[in-house]
Amino acid sequence: MYKKDLNFIIDIIKDKSTKHIVNDWYSLLGFIETNKLSGYILNKLKRKKLEIPKIIYSSLYNTYSLQKVRNNVLRKFVNKISYELEINSINHAFLKGSILSNCSFDNKTPIYKLGERTSNDIDILINPKDLGKLEKILEKLHFKQGYYDYSKEKVILFDRKEIISRRMNRNETAPWVLKITNTIVPFIEIDINFSTSNLSNDNKLTDKLLSNTVCYKSIDNNYIRTLEKYDFIIHLILHAYKELTNKFQVDRHKDIQLYKFLDLYLLLSKDIDLNKLLKLVKEYHIEYETFVIFYKLYEIFGLASFMSFCFNFDYESLPLIIQDFENKELFVFKDTINERLLHFDNTKSLIKYNDEFTRQSKYYLR
Repeated sequence: MYKKDLNFIIDIIKDKSTKHIVNDWYSLLGFIETNKLSGYILNKLKRKKLEIPKIIYSSLYNTYSLQKVRNNVLRKFVNKISYELEINSINHAFLKGSILSNCSFDNKTPIYKLGERTSNDIDILINPKDLGKLEKILEKLHFKQGYYDYSKEKVILFDRKEIISRRMNRNETAPWVLKITNTIVPFIEIDINFSTSNLSNDNKLTDKLLSNTVCYKSIDNNYIRTLEKYDFIIHLILHAYKELTNKFQVDRHKDIQLYKFLDLYLLLSKDIDLNKLLKLVKEYHIEYETFVIFYKLYEIFGLASFMSFCFNFDYESLPLIIQDFENKELFVFKDTINERLLHFDNTKSLIKYNDEFTRQSKYYLR
C-alpha cells in the first residue's frame, strides 16, 4: 500500500483536513477491511463530505451494515451470558468490543456508533479459579470448544490435545462456539481471558483488575459488568502488547491490526487523566508494556502527548522481542510499525534475535 494513502487514513481518524487524492482505492479498501476499520472510516468520510468512488462506498457500506447486524446479535448473547454470570456470582468483566460498541464510560454515548466497530467474538475476563464455573454455564447454553467451518456450515470440535495445547503453549482457552440460525451471523464465539499477558502466572494482576469491576448501562438499557475505565485502558494496553509480541499473532496478521490502536486512541482522547493512568501503570508494574504501546501510538498517530507520556519511562535501549512460544524462539522486527502497516505479510520483516541486537540501536522498539 502507498504510504501517502496510509497517512490519508490516519488524517481522517484524527479529523485533520486533507486534500490527498488516493493513489490506489483497491489497495486502501483491502487495508481498511483487514484492519476492521470499515464502518468507522465510512462514517468519518461521510461527515467530512469527501468524495468516494461509488464502488468503494458500496463495499464499505455493505460491511458497515453487516457489522450493525453483528453488533445487535452479539449484544443479545452478551446480555444472556451476563445474566448467568451475575446470578451465579461469578466475578467477571466483558472486554473490548462488547463494551466499546454498547456502553459509555461517561453516561453519554459509546465511543463507536452501531456498526463502526466489529467484533469476531465476545471476550470475558475471569479469574482462573472460576473457569470451571463459566465453562458449565457455556455448556448449559450449548456452546462447545471448537471452530466454525464455513464450507461445512457446522462447528468442528477440538480434540482434548488441542484444548490442552492452547492452554499450555498460548496461555488461552480454546474458543467456545455456538451455531445459530442467523444467516449473516451463523455462529457466536466466546473467548475466555484469564491471563493479561503472554505469561500464565500473572493471576495477581487479573485479581486486581477484577476487584474493581463496574456495571455500565448499555444502549438497550441493560447493565453490563466490565473493568473500571482506567483499568479498561490498562487491559487494552496489555492486550495490544500481548498480540504485538506473540509470533502466533504475527503469523495470523493480527499483531498490528489498526483497530486495536484506534480503540486506545479514541479512549485516550476522552478526558483521561494521564497522571492517574501513570500511577496505575506503576502500581501494576507494567511500565515496559505501557511504554511500548504508547510509543507505537505515537508512531502511528504522531501525537506529542503520547511521546510525552513515554518520557516517564526509560526503555529506549531495549529491543522489542517477539516470542514464538511453541518453538521456543525469539525474534525482532527489522522494520518500523509504520513500514509494516504498508505490507500484509510481516513475517518477512522478522529476524531471529540474539545478543548482538542489544548493541544495534536501529532495531530498538521495532
